[in-house]
Amino acid sequence: MGLQNAGRRRVVVWQRCGGCWLAVLGEAGGAAPLVLRTASLPGALRLPELPDALRWKKGSAGLLVVGSQDCRFRSVDLPPAPDGEVEAMLNLRLETELPWPPDARAWGWQSHSTKTGIEATVLALPSQDVAALESELEAVAWPRESVEAREAGLGQLAAHLVPAGTAAMVAADPEGIVVSVVSDGRMVYSRLLSAVPGERSSVHIALEVEQTLQHAAWQRGSGGPDAVFVAGDSPDGSLQRELQNAGLPVRELAPGPGLQVAPEAGDPADVLWRYPACVGALIAEHERRRGNRAAAPLLRGARPKRRLRAPAGVARLAVLNAVMCVALIASAFAVRHVRLRVVNAALTRAEPALAELAPLEDEVRVLQEEAACRTSQLDLLLAVAQALPEGVGVSELRSDRKGHVSIRGTAQSVEVVSKAVAALEADGRFSDTRFDRTEAAKQGKAFQIDFSVR
Repeated sequence: MGLQNAGRRRVVVWQRCGGCWLAVLGEAGGAAPLVLRTASLPGALRLPELPDALRWKKGSAGLLVVGSQDCRFRSVDLPPAPDGEVEAMLNLRLETELPWPPDARAWGWQSHSTKTGIEATVLALPSQDVAALESELEAVAWPRESVEAREAGLGQLAAHLVPAGTAAMVAADPEGIVVSVVSDGRMVYSRLLSAVPGERSSVHIALEVEQTLQHAAWQRGSGGPDAVFVAGDSPDGSLQRELQNAGLPVRELAPGPGLQVAPEAGDPADVLWRYPACVGALIAEHERRRGNRAAAPLLRGARPKRRLRAPAGVARLAVLNAVMCVALIASAFAVRHVRLRVVNAALTRAEPALAELAPLEDEVRVLQEEAACRTSQLDLLLAVAQALPEGVGVSELRSDRKGHVSIRGTAQSVEVVSKAVAALEADGRFSDTRFDRTEAAKQGKAFQIDFSVR
């Protein structure tokens, strides 16, 4: 980012989060240190369009015109040109083309090259407003614990501290770690590491700082920075110790107003300038909008919120799973209860019919016994009929439960009956055959045979 002015004074104005205006003053040239301060701009300036003026648009340029009673934003197209020629082109536009207030003059501008040209913003102020702004910026007091300032203790070295060299600044801010680089007396790189020191180990932070210093665009060959100044370290000094363990040339900045170099370092104290850590974040955001994705975006608040939202989401999922399990178990019990109620109702309706079937069970049992008896008698008749020879007629057959059987009938002679008795004895199913031949002879053709069924 370039910053030039027709005189020796130069200024760039930013809008900071929370409505606080951040102004940067410095000397163009010379070995005196730059001064960076935060302050509220005079109310008479009325800068409502300043955020829009600083909203870069690719392929165009912006001119911010600030007068005594108004401020206007103008866009112009500038061809690609070195930084030394941009101011001349802007001054030409101020004199010939743009309707500026009569008492306005160009006070400062910033630009960067794009594919289609140069984007530039010019701050033009009347002389009396310039003097008022300078007086306010010089007279305002910046307490170290001020909310607007939020001094992070990050200093920048003048050119003669590290002649024609590069120095890196590392500061622990309440909201992160800021790494800035000064080369030849000019800040050429600044990055906000969004890690909160209290939530991550110093070893991890130091490793990230080391990687940032190694891969930054300002690194000179393989030499790296000539010195790394640490300010705002943790109470136990772990960040500085870990940076030293990483092989970086760490030097300590003594705390207090002015952030002087530690006395043992032997360097002059007036070569440092201090500024809030939010400047590094604003510059990084500006670089990111220009397309430099390596610059850290402003994610100070987003990542902790994501870390807080993740456990809350897991807890909500766990509660939802528990509710679903309880609902499934309750539904299973409800279905089972409904089925049992249906079965009980059917049994209740069937009880009268079952009571009517009880007398029928006794009748069925009697019939089954009678059928068994008849079956046995039929089997006995069939067996006797097969065993008796021809010529024997059976008129009566009696049997009891003990298996005793009596046969009465007629035959042509006693000899025929004797053959019948012999046939029954020969059959293995009968035993104890008794036949009275004398009685049979008296009765003529009638006879009676008694035997037992095995």
